[in-house]
Amino acid sequence: MEPTSGHSGSNAACASCSTSPTSWPARSSPARLPTALRWHAARRPGGAIYCHPTAHIASEETNAPEFFTSGARLFRIDGAAGKIDPQKLADALAQPVYGVVHFPQPAAVSITQATECGTVYAPEEIAAIATSTHRHGLKLHMDGARFANALSFVGCSPAELSWKAGVDVLSLGATKNGVLSAEAVVFFDAGLAREFAFRSKRGGHLLSKMRLLSAQLDAYLADGLWLDNARHANAMARRLVAGLTPLKGTQLLYPVDANRDLRGPAGPHARRAAGCRRAVSSVAVGPAGRARLSPGHRLRHRSHRRRAFPVHRQVCVSNP
Repeated sequence: MEPTSGHSGSNAACASCSTSPTSWPARSSPARLPTALRWHAARRPGGAIYCHPTAHIASEETNAPEFFTSGARLFRIDGAAGKIDPQKLADALAQPVYGVVHFPQPAAVSITQATECGTVYAPEEIAAIATSTHRHGLKLHMDGARFANALSFVGCSPAELSWKAGVDVLSLGATKNGVLSAEAVVFFDAGLAREFAFRSKRGGHLLSKMRLLSAQLDAYLADGLWLDNARHANAMARRLVAGLTPLKGTQLLYPVDANRDLRGPAGPHARRAAGCRRAVSSVAVGPAGRARLSPGHRLRHRSHRRRAFPVHRQVCVSNP
């Protein structure tokens, strides 16, 4: 398959596609998400973008998505284990707001693969969300920061986990899987990417000599290296789970589908910490299997200052 434009390596990630995706190099987060979402909202400035409450764009990007989408509003659609509930999304998209000037107009839906909770959408789950999204004329964006890890877990082709399931645009992550500051935005319809390069440049997301960073993607995607890295990271995460599970004082909060393990206090402290998202520990395992231990976040609300329960540490196993 010959790439239509952009960097050739990022197209190799979808070599099983029957269509020719268009891809553009992008800096690592926060650039790739707001840039991709900005494209979605370009046709509907100030529109509505639907995502899960734990999505990176909703919880970790300050107000960059709103800034780069000309004031779009993020609507949180809840669901178990970090996944958007298809029925709740369908209900939200069915609200009579279309064409009504008092409401932001629906523009896009964004899902995270793998999720911020370490779980993975199966192709049929993505398809269910895509059905509701496309029914109302919206586009589906996938934050694939850990796309390789999700793909390794599911065991299907890249196409089956992306455009064949209904994804229109994929932010193909690489920095969490061995690449330095380089990722890609992949469009599965070349026509959708017609103005994207200009918008990316206008937003300051085109670095000088960026081709030198983007060249990493050739080696990353060649001979399945990206999937080898992801498989190893996933395996190390399962090994870490096996070692941490017997320890007292913590409990596993979600299934470990990919390379992320989230834990919270167990026993008498569990209920106190339940309402504090920062009271959980996050374990992200990279290809090299090296651990970096950083302190957990302290509770900031003054009502919790004198409560003595453990706030667990965050462990990140990253690349060399």
